[in-house]
Amino acid sequence: MGGERLGWDIASLHQALAYRFATLADHFASVHADEGTVWLFDEERQALKPVWNSGPNAIAFVGQHWQPLSVGLVSLVFMTGQALCENRVYWHSGQDPTLDHALGLLTCSMIIVPLCVRGETCGVVSCVKLKRADSLEPDPPPFTAADLGRITEVVQGLGCGLDVNA
Repeated sequence: MGGERLGWDIASLHQALAYRFATLADHFASVHADEGTVWLFDEERQALKPVWNSGPNAIAFVGQHWQPLSVGLVSLVFMTGQALCENRVYWHSGQDPTLDHALGLLTCSMIIVPLCVRGETCGVVSCVKLKRADSLEPDPPPFTAADLGRITEVVQGLGCGLDVNA
């Protein structure tokens, strides 16, 4: 990312991904995630922008929230290119609770996988298990290594063969 122009733009990448969102939602459900999000890198803002979410709160943050690259687990995965499966996310010092606070939710578990197109990391895909921030209920069952493997495979397939304008 050292000042070089990326080989894609956010609008063309979003358009190329759009027809795959319904299938992605099915995969999130298969690992018992409450919802999932596609985050794309916005070069101008140097931030990750949620461009799609499968959950009921999508309208509250898709296209409106920007995740700075300097904070948060989704940014960590984007910057390192390494997938992450974290349970008890709210205890992780790298978790940015800004979006949770805005939505009145608590992220309990999260899988985050880098989204690569033409060998470049262009964003991340995350899926989460949530509960209301004020809930006294126990956390939902954690994600497993098998869940991480399944979502990683799906996201890797998602980025392969996309027709994105350079």
